Amino acid sequence: MTRNRRAIEPADYRLQDRVADNLHKWELTESESLLIGRNFGVGTDIQTGPNGELFVVSLSNGAVYKISQPRGR
Repeated sequence: MTRNRRAIEPADYRLQDRVADNLHKWELTESESLLIGRNFGVGTDIQTGPNGELFVVSLSNGAVYKISQPRGR
């Protein structure tokens, strides 16, 4: 993501065309660098909070998840 977390800025050269050419369903051929988490269930919305944190809304899990940087970064 960009520093202001408002857009995806892929570093993977395979995404220069802005298309993730995955070969099969659930297979991440060109998407692995875009993965921000797993097991969210059915995500219905992604929002940036007023403090810049990123949140994912899960319909199936009935939850809102906060996305954080991995520890040590």
